[in-house]
Amino acid sequence: MDLIGSVAGAKIVQLGHRLTAGMTANGVAPPFAHALTCHFEHVTGQVPGQSPDIAGVSDMIALGNHTGTHIDSLAHIAFQGKLFDGTPIDGEGVQDNFYGIRMRHMEAFRPLVTRGVLIDLARWMGVDIIPRDFVLTPEKLDEACGALGVEIRKGDSVLLRTGFDTKYDDRDHFLTMPLPGPDPACARALVAKGIASTGSDTMPYEAAPGDEPLLVHAELIPKGGVFIFEMLDLRELAALNVTEFLFVALPLNIDGGTGSPVNPIAILV
Repeated sequence: MDLIGSVAGAKIVQLGHRLTAGMTANGVAPPFAHALTCHFEHVTGQVPGQSPDIAGVSDMIALGNHTGTHIDSLAHIAFQGKLFDGTPIDGEGVQDNFYGIRMRHMEAFRPLVTRGVLIDLARWMGVDIIPRDFVLTPEKLDEACGALGVEIRKGDSVLLRTGFDTKYDDRDHFLTMPLPGPDPACARALVAKGIASTGSDTMPYEAAPGDEPLLVHAELIPKGGVFIFEMLDLRELAALNVTEFLFVALPLNIDGGTGSPVNPIAILV
């Protein structure tokens, strides 16, 4: 009851972009599609004896697991032929076209309810959008945290805002490289702090293409067991000028999934 009471008057901030036809998606992910499967005037699916005054409608969606705001699961990236739990990617039945990636010793997803911190790099630099070629090193991370009054603790979800969330609807601007983000040393520093997850408002999270493409993902996911969120919408959270909050993210429970669409929330109490 104390937990319920503590959040009764809380402000809830959604951190996921809206899913809509024609939305921005990276070149690898299938686009989002939405269609009505039953109209109000259709009788399909009506219960016998249903009043003509009552009508229902149904629809369907299709999208890639890495389309829009999403989480990268622990099955998304391998390092030296192994997943985070030690599963070899060339093992029998590990990769299946219909059943996805089968981790042998743990689940690829889990619900996240953690302390969240926002590191607003755009605010720190005094700009609306940070430069495309900006690379976040451990030294710059510490400098930004100090200036913004942010302390990263074990178990945190660390969210980085570059200002690119303001350009999400401008596909060319949002996806054109180079794109800013952490370098591998920064990823290792975050892992050393014991964080649970990290994410940003850009498509690739890491500085891309970078000197060693996807090494940041490798440092975080298969080497560190840290989940990555990409294409977050951090505009409202940044406008509230908050740095600490309760972070909640519930990935879809996709058996064998390498990622999941998600709409994380920040709870401000």
